[in-house]
Amino acid sequence: MVNKMAGYRGKRVFDVVGSSAILVLFLPVILLSCVAVGVTSPGGALFCQQRVGRNGRRFDCLKLRTMYRDSGDDLTYPGDPRVTLVGQFLRRFALDELPQLVNVIKGEMSLVGPRPHIESQESIFENEFPRFQERRCLRPGMTGLAQVSGFRGPTDTMTKRAGRLDYDLQYIKNSSFLLDLKILIKTVWVIVLNR
Repeated sequence: MVNKMAGYRGKRVFDVVGSSAILVLFLPVILLSCVAVGVTSPGGALFCQQRVGRNGRRFDCLKLRTMYRDSGDDLTYPGDPRVTLVGQFLRRFALDELPQLVNVIKGEMSLVGPRPHIESQESIFENEFPRFQERRCLRPGMTGLAQVSGFRGPTDTMTKRAGRLDYDLQYIKNSSFLLDLKILIKTVWVIVLNR
């Protein structure tokens, strides 16, 4: 059983300082992306989707809109025609995730942790894996051990879901400042190489 007090002392401080610094650094990129989204397709630049967070609490996860306004949920598939041209670029470099820095500052998310799911995904995981609820002891992350270990993207098979959960539980068990730094650095590497 994973400790419900999982995490390391100072993680919240690291999250606030780190996310604030990244937000300031990438603010021009976020603003330019907002303009590009607004100019190339109708609708607001920001997309808000309810996700399941720490201890099962729901929160509004912020993203840059990458799909057409009336596209429904944000779950996509390769070659999905609902994704705009600008959206494809934003997703390729994970720039659509940058507004989640605000979620981190608000305390709804962490820089590193298990990725938050929408409620329908949570139900699938819960039905398949008895230990799934253990991953809710930490704030969900913008990136995580699973995402830098080959489980970034759709979890459309049981094998992918099992792999993601395994890495999430490994992270919770071994959470540390150095591990967070390693995952953040590796995240940039994974995005640049598109792996």
